[in-house]
Amino acid sequence: MDEGHDAIGALLQEGAPHRAGEALVSGEQPEISPLAQARIDELLARSPALQEAVEQEPRVLSLLQTATLAPAPARWWHYELLKNLGMSLVGWEARTEMLRTSEHYVRFVQALDALLPAPGDDEDEREENA
Repeated sequence: MDEGHDAIGALLQEGAPHRAGEALVSGEQPEISPLAQARIDELLARSPALQEAVEQEPRVLSLLQTATLAPAPARWWHYELLKNLGMSLVGWEARTEMLRTSEHYVRFVQALDALLPAPGDDEDEREENA
């Protein structure tokens, strides 16, 4: 794992996603590469609903950042984990009334799908394509 990855990324890489989830819920933000952050910024620029979600609930950004750290072989598992963690932040279960819309939830899930690696991708290839 690269030195730039923090404890949350390390927990995901080590297969300890529940502890990673606890760290995310506490508000910790993972460190990601500039290329991964640029991908997130591009998604935010294209989706006002996603941008609004990040502005209203900063933990949404933590979940998006964490998606960029997930290993490809466990893509589906991380997708489900991050989606479930996001349910209390966006969509009908959101704590913030403004974010209780299907548009916010759909944009969040689409962003996760775009940020998580496809099966067969390796980390070096993801960095080059980001």
